Amino acid sequence: GRVLGFKEECYCDVTLQQLRLPDAPLDLAAEGQMGEYLQADWACFKYTVPVNGDILRMKFQEDLLSAESLGNLLVAKYNASHLAGRFDMLVPVPVSKKTMRRRGYNQSAVLSRHLAKHTGLLLVEEAVEKVKETPRQMSLGREERKANIAGAYKAPQPALVYGRHILLV
Repeated sequence: GRVLGFKEECYCDVTLQQLRLPDAPLDLAAEGQMGEYLQADWACFKYTVPVNGDILRMKFQEDLLSAESLGNLLVAKYNASHLAGRFDMLVPVPVSKKTMRRRGYNQSAVLSRHLAKHTGLLLVEEAVEKVKETPRQMSLGREERKANIAGAYKAPQPALVYGRHILLV
């Protein structure tokens, strides 16, 4: 929330210490976060201060500097994890056409492009599309979120994703 000067990462040392987690991904299954069709869930950081502020600025205030900083952290976390080489493709979660018109970009695609550029992962943006407009998830509880997105996404070319190991951002 303030100017720190320019360096490779746009976080001060105190903030970086708050962000540090073990190199292994968070075990979201242990936290009850696994989805019905997922083999594994993975998170770089817990959704807490200061990461959540950067995510919100990136999503709702067009702060692409936050997107680049988050992208750099995502690349570093991916490279430090056991995940490298385990995926056939990288797919960003799509936003609705209405959201794309309003926001002008898909924050997941921005992060996915950054990750693909710096890791060599194959980026396939057209693998999934959002087919139903849904209310924002941010004010909903876990069960409400699941119900909210039911039927909202589809794979327009199922053969493109069938049997593939996909890193969904």
